[in-house]
Amino acid sequence: MWHEESVNPTKIIHGNFTEPNSLFVTSNGDIYIDDGFKNGRVQKWIAETNTFVTVMNVNSSCYGLFVDINHTLYCSMADHHQVVKRSLNDPVMTSNYVAAGTGIYGFGAHTIYSPRGIFVDVNLDLYVADCGNDRVRLFYSGDSYGSVVVGSTSKNPTITLDCPSEIILDAEKNLFIADQNNHRIVGSSSNGFRCLVGCYGKGSQSNQLDRPFRFSFNHYGNMFVTDYSNHRIQIFQYYEEACSSPSVIQIPYSSAVKSNYSSELTTNSQTYSRDCRISNYYYETIRVNVAETGYYALSSNSSMNTFGDIYKDDFNPMNPFENLLSQDYRSCSYQDFKFIAYLHTGTKYILVVTTSSPNMTGNFSILTSGPNNITLDPYTQVVTNCFIGQKCQFYKKSIGVILDDILRDEIRPNMTLADQTVLVKINAVLTMIMFVGGLINSMLSILTFQNKDLRQVGCGIYLLASSITSFLTISMFTVKFWFVVLTQTNSSIRLSVVRGGCVSIEPLLKLCLYLDAWLNACVAVERAILVFTGINFNKQKSQHIARWIILILP
Repeated sequence: MWHEESVNPTKIIHGNFTEPNSLFVTSNGDIYIDDGFKNGRVQKWIAETNTFVTVMNVNSSCYGLFVDINHTLYCSMADHHQVVKRSLNDPVMTSNYVAAGTGIYGFGAHTIYSPRGIFVDVNLDLYVADCGNDRVRLFYSGDSYGSVVVGSTSKNPTITLDCPSEIILDAEKNLFIADQNNHRIVGSSSNGFRCLVGCYGKGSQSNQLDRPFRFSFNHYGNMFVTDYSNHRIQIFQYYEEACSSPSVIQIPYSSAVKSNYSSELTTNSQTYSRDCRISNYYYETIRVNVAETGYYALSSNSSMNTFGDIYKDDFNPMNPFENLLSQDYRSCSYQDFKFIAYLHTGTKYILVVTTSSPNMTGNFSILTSGPNNITLDPYTQVVTNCFIGQKCQFYKKSIGVILDDILRDEIRPNMTLADQTVLVKINAVLTMIMFVGGLINSMLSILTFQNKDLRQVGCGIYLLASSITSFLTISMFTVKFWFVVLTQTNSSIRLSVVRGGCVSIEPLLKLCLYLDAWLNACVAVERAILVFTGINFNKQKSQHIARWIILILP
């Protein structure tokens, strides 16, 4: 046990229990501890007397424990796909009652699959984190049927879960869920679910989680998370302030608040796609130098509605979610950005200042406050990763260097082809020459191998198919080139068109190219077989195999 402000444990409780999976602390300080794995029981540590008593007999581990307002103890048995309960007011430990589940795993309305965390509200309604079914079930008091309230099979699916392991309900009936295999904590509100913690993928950084198992809130709203695979407990602090008052960080350091940095965004500033959908956001990168570790408030004052993000180590405009640092944005509707971030000394931080809407320019200044003064300096980043286009971040590196990578920095946005660089014009001419030459070559090849005498063996069939794929390859290449040029020069093209082209044209181009290579390989293999078999070569069998291979190759 720790007091919140303490570094070392203030009390260590030793007991005869094996591999406890859960515990529950009541308001008087008593602790209910799972001891079902080996000893088949739930123990209660009584704070007043520092003693243990057995309060429930179980036949497996309890992955969730809960005591409701009527002093009924609930145990979530993942291995038996069931939640059981017994009244602590009963002096005799009789058999437990089934609160949810049939004892057999399943996916239907009556069954649960490997349940984990549980929560019972003041109406004695039971919420179950149905881990194996990737959902949260609600069992109303006295009802064993239950309904799905969160998950892809719920009546109003707003979020997809992957093995929820803990669930908490607040006084406003908002649900908070540990989405274990998605490595995050999510919460509900009037607008549906949103990610609260671990929103940037699995990891060990301070804003990341790795299979969170349990979490809880204290009276201040701070969240404590059992970060299972990172072998740590994390605290995520909650801040709230009135719109008319300064932030909690600004108050104790108000004398240190000053305009640390002033600059402007112009039409000559660099641009990127802030939300991976719309490009042409002007931005500036600023190096943040921290003298003392702690919480810092950063805000902007401008004439253009600025938007800010902090990145750790470096900022990649081709992937604006990479290295993004967790920060607490203010809930008030400020015209410019204002947020709090926990910054460490000796760590490289990059502040990116952009705008809330594209194509906006103007002056801005950055204000900071915290335990010590921080300095802000202009920063120029080096981009090394290859991506497909500014508006389309679906693939990274795996598909290879493509036209988007080659042309992205050469094409001038919102300009006609006549106003583009000489390199773009040369590429356009070369592409059309390649298309015409490839078209003539493919047509002649197709006419050649239409001759039945040349298709008496598999090689002729392979070469006819190769002629067709060659034509498709050069055609798709030409389509891809002009698609890249048009989408980069015309920012008004609908997003659905851009995304459709990104996910279709490039794979089709690669498919045609690889098919052509494999068909040539088939020709080489068959010729090797012909040399080996000699006069025993079976032409009919060769034709039959060739037709099947062509069908299978894609």
